[in-house]
Amino acid sequence: ECGVCDGSGPDAGFDCDGNCVDAAICGTASLSFVNVTSGSADISYSSNVDLYGFQFSVTGVTLTGASSGFGTTSFGAESGVVIAFSMDGSSISSGDGTLASLTFEPSLDGGTINLGDLIVSGDGGALVSSSAPDAASVPGCDDADCTGECGGSVVVDCAGVCGGDSVLSGCDDACNSTAVVDCAGECGGTSANDACGVCNGDGSDDQGCGCFEPGPSGCDNACGS
Repeated sequence: ECGVCDGSGPDAGFDCDGNCVDAAICGTASLSFVNVTSGSADISYSSNVDLYGFQFSVTGVTLTGASSGFGTTSFGAESGVVIAFSMDGSSISSGDGTLASLTFEPSLDGGTINLGDLIVSGDGGALVSSSAPDAASVPGCDDADCTGECGGSVVVDCAGVCGGDSVLSGCDDACNSTAVVDCAGECGGTSANDACGVCNGDGSDDQGCGCFEPGPSGCDNACGS
């Protein structure tokens, strides 16, 4: 059997190459994308056997994190490869649940997340017949700044320039305004005090001897004479 003289043959449910040929015996698992946001997605599973690990590759987004119910979960931001297993041989129970949770860089326009190269392991490292999820739409972020960076802090100034330094100022709270309140209490007005401090005064309060003082008098025509 399987090229071995008097061999016992393949394990039940498998062929001589170790491939699952009877999912009812060696197991089957199907995956789906759920809870997809602009920067994260969960992968749900449905399986008739306990699961002991997995490996897959993600395309369409740039991964920033991955987690699962296994003791060890790793990912490659550039490769998109995610691997999970437990050193102590623990498993995820058969049935339905969340297999993994992914985070990734959000984008202004969104896109599509894809999963491929799927390998799911059963007890003893046996391959579980598995189906990858359909591609899922990723929405664009809703917190982009004026440069298009998701989560960015660059804003449009009062002059309409992205990242500009113009500010609301002046007594009229206008863009780049230098307006001040004049002596008559008018914002941006042109009234001004004369030399004697009289608003819109013509200087006549100074007759030559100082503001609000009598002018020169006496035979010597002098101040205070």
